[in-house]
Amino acid sequence: MMPYLMAHFKISAFLILFVLFLEKVEFSSNRLRLVLLYLILMKSILPWGIVDFYLFHFLQTDYDEVVSFDPSSDMGLERENFISPVLTGEHLLIILWVFLSLLYFAFILQGLFKLGATVKKAPQCEDIVTCELMADLMRERKKQGNISVLVSPEIETPFIWWFRKWLIVLPEPVISLSRMGKKVILAHEFTHIRRHDFIKFFLLKGVTVLFFFSPLVKVVITNILFREEMETDSEAMRSFGITPKDFGQTILHVLSISNSVKYPVPTLIKPTKRKLKMRLEGLFQKEATKKVKLIQTNLIVAALIMLALNFHSTVVAGKDAASGEFINPLMSSRITLGFGPATHPITQKKIQHNGIDLAIRMGTGIVSPADGQVLEVNYDDIRGHYLVLRHHNGYATLYSHLSEIKVVEGSSVVQGKEIATVGNSGLSTGPHLHFEVRKDNKVIDPQTLIRF
Repeated sequence: MMPYLMAHFKISAFLILFVLFLEKVEFSSNRLRLVLLYLILMKSILPWGIVDFYLFHFLQTDYDEVVSFDPSSDMGLERENFISPVLTGEHLLIILWVFLSLLYFAFILQGLFKLGATVKKAPQCEDIVTCELMADLMRERKKQGNISVLVSPEIETPFIWWFRKWLIVLPEPVISLSRMGKKVILAHEFTHIRRHDFIKFFLLKGVTVLFFFSPLVKVVITNILFREEMETDSEAMRSFGITPKDFGQTILHVLSISNSVKYPVPTLIKPTKRKLKMRLEGLFQKEATKKVKLIQTNLIVAALIMLALNFHSTVVAGKDAASGEFINPLMSSRITLGFGPATHPITQKKIQHNGIDLAIRMGTGIVSPADGQVLEVNYDDIRGHYLVLRHHNGYATLYSHLSEIKVVEGSSVVQGKEIATVGNSGLSTGPHLHFEVRKDNKVIDPQTLIRF
């Protein structure tokens, strides 16, 4: 959980700037902004990159065992003093996340139940003009199932709802609008139904609940909902022959008549004044030129590349004058325990961890980070299956808790050659690689040599 949070906030710091840029930029269409926002949301959820996530997470059968804590002799503990922890800090963090998510979900559910109760007691619309317009819209667009129009004095803005059939719920002041005004409102809500926006809304709300800890996710989803509203405006105008002027005047009229009343039940989305201004400006957006379309295409390509890249565990090597570059022994991994002083989760004693623990699925291939020679291949009850490589310029590397060793003592290896696979042997609580680096027989932090 902690490595995921670190990766998420690392990429969020960059993406929040990109979202602010999209808010200000003038040369992109609403549809492009919407696509980019969905890509940004996906990247914030999958900070390791979509390709990496698919290969190392979706295909993983023992995912629950990936995050491990290994307080063994590698951390300076004697085996007889080792006590297997019942709850680690990682477990407590997950429990806290689940508790707060459920609490937030309950809060949202309470609001939805209140809104649902309001819809349930709302009477059927009896306004003749409204009923005629609804029948015309359904005939024109061939039907979207049986749709009823309800009127409620308790809500501020129109919205759609599902209760055994589709419902369009209108505030009472809407009935006083002109025929064109009523057509605009009904066309807009009818388009929401055709675009399945009700389902999108609940899915996005679910993501908001799960990622309550992320300011980026909240900002992106708020912008997505607003951009979906603008896209609905455009589609409604195209589909039902409504002019931007009529659409804009209706929005302003509904806002003016609703502001004079205090409504007891909040609706699904309430726009700010700034968002309302942007929405009105969007109604009159012109067709993009070829130059603008080229810029838009480049933005989408850049966003797709950003989505695919892994910013958390890039295989980048540090350089050494004599030994050349050292590469990551794993293509992708998560550091679950770093190098240096650590605190035992049960005894709270200070201990020394001489390497780093890299969590990844069982059986993942481990490669040699540099050219070298196999110095030792062995097994003990603490490290499990392990091996030691000797490299140039006084460097040596150790790999423990292995599943399978693919080299023999005395053999030579070249950089990138697979030497073993990740396992769970020895004193270990889950599949991972314990990786150590020594320079002239002195232990050093692997992260000073290799970027993980």
